[in-house]
Amino acid sequence: MSDLRGLVERYLSAYNARDLAAWGELFHEDAMIRADAGTMHGRQAAQAFAEGTMRAFPGVRAELERVVGESDTTIAVEYRLVNPDEERFGWRLAGTVCDVYDVRDGRIASCRSYYLADPADKTAAVPVPSRAEAARIAEEQAALRRVATLVARGVARRELFAAVNQEIAQLIGAEQTSMMRFEPDDTMTLVAAWSSHEVPFELGANRRLDDTLRAVRDRGHPLRFESAELPESGPFIEEARRIGIRSSVGVPIVVEGRVWGVAFAASTCPEPFPPDTEARIAAFSELVATAIANAQARGELRSLADEQEALRRVATLVAGGASPPEVFAAVTRQASRLFGGQPMRLHRYDEEGGAPVVALHGAPSSLDVTVPANADSVSWRILQTRRPARIDDYDDIEGPVADQARSVGLKAAVGAPIFVGGVLWGHLLAMSFDGPLPPRTEERLAQFTELVGTAVANADSREELTASRARLVAAADDSRRRIQRDLHDGAQQRLMHAILRLQLARAALGHGGPGTDLVEEALQQAEQANEDLRELVHGIMPSALAHGGLRAGVEALAAHVDLPVAMDVTPHRLPAAVETTAYFVVAEALTNAVKHAGATSVRVVAVDEPGALRVEVRDDGAGGADPARGTGLVGLADRVAASGGSIAVTSRPGEGTTLAVTLPA
Repeated sequence: MSDLRGLVERYLSAYNARDLAAWGELFHEDAMIRADAGTMHGRQAAQAFAEGTMRAFPGVRAELERVVGESDTTIAVEYRLVNPDEERFGWRLAGTVCDVYDVRDGRIASCRSYYLADPADKTAAVPVPSRAEAARIAEEQAALRRVATLVARGVARRELFAAVNQEIAQLIGAEQTSMMRFEPDDTMTLVAAWSSHEVPFELGANRRLDDTLRAVRDRGHPLRFESAELPESGPFIEEARRIGIRSSVGVPIVVEGRVWGVAFAASTCPEPFPPDTEARIAAFSELVATAIANAQARGELRSLADEQEALRRVATLVAGGASPPEVFAAVTRQASRLFGGQPMRLHRYDEEGGAPVVALHGAPSSLDVTVPANADSVSWRILQTRRPARIDDYDDIEGPVADQARSVGLKAAVGAPIFVGGVLWGHLLAMSFDGPLPPRTEERLAQFTELVGTAVANADSREELTASRARLVAAADDSRRRIQRDLHDGAQQRLMHAILRLQLARAALGHGGPGTDLVEEALQQAEQANEDLRELVHGIMPSALAHGGLRAGVEALAAHVDLPVAMDVTPHRLPAAVETTAYFVVAEALTNAVKHAGATSVRVVAVDEPGALRVEVRDDGAGGADPARGTGLVGLADRVAASGGSIAVTSRPGEGTTLAVTLPA
């Protein structure tokens, strides 16, 4: 059972139980009820109406028969009235009630209740002055019920408007009915028409408003032209005279407090429409307004969902550390899609106040130009005010930017500023070739500009962090080279000098002379210390790398590894920082292969490609290496990242380990 049907059943159950407190809680405080007693506003008025009904018809019960139609927020139902003992109370209600409920936040926002009288009714309490009048009311309520069913089903506007025009025409005897929509540019558009003869109007036709229709739009009052009172001029007056229209009635269609349009009925007869015609048409216009409001609500929900999805896509890129150009392209693409394909440009301000394009989507290449400083444009207005700006008609603007816009047919544009760290960085611009952009365009663009600002700030932080790490790595490598040089030129040289002196002393003492054993022991210690120092210097910064390049350095590493190492290493010299990082990548991989993987062979590849050095070390060991465990690979990843490179470790259990690194060169 749907939520709306459940709400209706609680509504009827509370009425049958005479529980006015529970019944009233099902309404919003500002709910509107329209029934045979008139229109009631607010929960208290609704409860007073219910109390009056209960007093007039003691013991009557309402039993739901069927759901006529249902949409997301509207439900139309029919229920019959179960009467008490007719002999006791002296009355009987045999008709059917059709209710149309509009629901908001799980409560009834409005209820339109139509009682369809039956010839078997026996009561003076029901306001049916005659059987003829009862038939007329029944006919009207049946027509309203048919329209209410279409509203509840959420049919397309074209289908609903056509049905309403035909129902009104048949109900009030009009020969011509139409429906007009007010436009933001002080015009009105024909959206539906019906005629007992040929329809003289083309759907979609648009006319400029006159003062009479402006008054209807601005004040929401109906209008009436009696026989021979048609104005000399005005929207569609010429067509009306052509088919002999003599009188007409127009009733405004009010959607959420704003006059959306007008429902017209016209006749060629000399007799005027009855005095209650406006009220009868108004009942239909209210249902039309409900349908339009529902459609707008559904459209807004779809638009919101699309908006959130577009923002999610861009936010995912930003969170994933995508480069600014990737984010810029995604922002213009997603914003364009969200605005129905409107062209988008992303600008960044330069030092002079100009605004070069950094991303463009859906616009001709001729619009990929820098907006000059000091020229009247959306860019310049944002730069001056630090707030969103718009131009609704470039025909009203002078200067090179407006000239360029007109040359490609651009009509209007809206821009929202982009701030990075509180500083105005640029702006996102939506463009239109059709006319002014909608009022909320600035607000919707601002959601994308926030993501752009975040992406730029993140990129700046990453660049700053990378540069900082690169400086630290370079400083550490310089320290390694200095220590190596100092050890080689200082401690190693002195140690070699001591070894030579000890060798001379041993020769001078001869075999078995006094102190020979001590000199021999000292010589052995000095030679061992020299070997240890050589190994230490090699680990700090191998001389083979410094003097022979990466290939020589890798060959020196392989010579110290107790397993076969196949090599394909470039002989070309590379920048010292690149060679050093690549050397330590290979050194760490070889160490892991020997100490942890139990490998029997290793292959080292280091090839220079355009703008990069690709290094790959693959062993046939146990695999299962976890890059997050241990300091070796973690430190290596930091070093590679500091160089602006990338690193990947593939190590499935039993399939060996592959360490792949790409370094910019």
